[in-house]
Amino acid sequence: MKLTRALVAQTDGSLAQLEPFVVAALIMTTILHAVHSVNRADSNYVLSTIRVLLFGAFMFCNKGRRASLTAVQQGVLNTIPKDVRTALKRLNVSPDIIRYACC
Repeated sequence: MKLTRALVAQTDGSLAQLEPFVVAALIMTTILHAVHSVNRADSNYVLSTIRVLLFGAFMFCNKGRRASLTAVQQGVLNTIPKDVRTALKRLNVSPDIIRYACC
């Protein structure tokens, strides 16, 4: 598996160019949001948590070699969106969401 695909996905946003584990994270978050009615703020928190966990895994793997991320690792992190709406767009999903006014 080539991690350089993530750098390509950063520029064109093509789903085919994303790493499989990034696609899995996007699918999980969009299912939580669209199917299980998790609100946008909590869905964004899930995406942020995934980014932090991946950052920690990268830093753990780099321990002893370097104290920062490589360009490829940073590129992978940048492919994980910070907002669930971006994840929905990347997956070409437009869920039927009914909004109600709550007073």
